[in-house]
This record gives sequence, structure tokens and C-alpha cells, in this order.
Amino acid sequence: MSESVDLSDELRGNWPLPPPGALLPHAPPWLLVDRLVSVAAGEVVADKLVTANDALHSDGFAETLVIEALAQTAACLNALMSKKDASGAPHMGLLVQAKDFVFEGRAAVGDRITLRCRQTASFGALCRFSTEAAVGERVIARGELTFAIGNPP
Repeated sequence: MSESVDLSDELRGNWPLPPPGALLPHAPPWLLVDRLVSVAAGEVVADKLVTANDALHSDGFAETLVIEALAQTAACLNALMSKKDASGAPHMGLLVQAKDFVFEGRAAVGDRITLRCRQTASFGALCRFSTEAAVGERVIARGELTFAIGNPP
């Protein structure tokens, strides 16, 4: 991963990063990002603790849930970086593609998943992110996500 300048203080004015629930339209049990760890130029790191009380897992944190957690992490970065429109409504994104994902195991109860997303390209309303999910040093998933960014209806 390339070095980047941490813009967290500049983005948040020396305040703590907001909770993901303040940036996303999701609510538990579908809110799959517990906290934002850092925000830098075009890059975000977040985490998710897999608990026994999690209503969505049975035999580890499923691959589809990892993709959703990574998509929510990228959406948090978009929410922090985007400007609000004239009505004050935040820009919203729709996941339009998950590409080249490789899975190497699952997170189990008690594991903390580190979610990393870096914006690699944008063209008009489309934004692409390189993503990775890891438990400790063990990468459990990596791939690309593409979103269509726009205003909510």
C-alpha cells in the first residue's frame, strides 16, 4: 500500500471521526462497519468485530458480508469526501460491480476484521475502489468495487 498523508484532522477539524451509522443509511444488523480507524487522501481504514451476537453469521463471517462491509467502508469515505448538494442531502452510492474478488478463509467469532478501501479511479458518476479485508496479518478477501455516485431520489 502506498504512503499517504493523513487528512483525518483536516477532514474532521480535530474532532473524532463520525460513527459509520452517521454516514450510512444502514441500521443494525445490516450496518457492518463498527468504526472508522483512519481517513487519508482517497483511502479509508475501518474495522468490524465479529461477535457471537451478530445476527448475520452462522459459520464465520460469510464472503458476501465481507463484500458488503467493504462497500460500506468505501461509502463512508465517499460520505466524508463528498460535498452536500444545495438541499443539504449527502450524495449516495449504488454498488454496481464487484470484480476479481479472491477469498482466503473466513473471520470467526472474536476476530476483528480490518477493512481497507482506496479509490483508484473515477469517471463521471463512477468510482472504483481497491479493497482488502484482513484478520491480523492474514488477508481474507481482496478485490475491486465500483459505485455509481449520485443524489438520493
